[in-house]
Amino acid sequence: MKKRSKKLLFILAFILIVLIVGIVWYQIPTKLLRGNSSTIAEIYLFDGDTGREMIVSDPDAVSFIVGELQDVCFKRDGLALGFGTSYHLQFITDTGRTKAQFIIQTSRQVKKGILFYTLSDESENLKALRVYLEKLLDWSLTDTGTIPA
Repeated sequence: MKKRSKKLLFILAFILIVLIVGIVWYQIPTKLLRGNSSTIAEIYLFDGDTGREMIVSDPDAVSFIVGELQDVCFKRDGLALGFGTSYHLQFITDTGRTKAQFIIQTSRQVKKGILFYTLSDESENLKALRVYLEKLLDWSLTDTGTIPA
C-alpha cells in the first residue's frame, strides 16, 4: 500500500510540475522572429483577402519588415484552429531554409502554428507593417521599378 501511494504521489507531483511549467510558458511574452535579420534573404508574402502574392527580396524591404516584427513582443492568446489568412509571411534564409512563418491577422494579432499571439504592449500595433505590406503588393501589380517607402 505504501509503495502504491508513493507512486501516486510521484505521478501527481509530476503532473503538477508539468502544469505549472505549461502555464508559465503560456504567460511569458515572446518574440516571433529571433536572430540576425541579415540571414533572411527573402520573404514570401501572400494576401489571403485578395489572393495577391510576391517574393520580397529587396534588402531594404526585408530589413524593414523584419525590424518591425523584431521590435515587438507577443503573448500567447489561445488556439487558432481553422481560421483564415490575412497576410501570410514566410521568412527564407540565404541558404533557402524557412526560418519562420506566420499570419498577421489584425494590427494586434498574429497566428503562428496553432496559436494566436497578441501584442503584449497595448501601445504597440502592426498597423504600419500592414500598410507597408499593402503598398508592396500594390507595387507588385504596377512594377514601377522602385520599392515603395
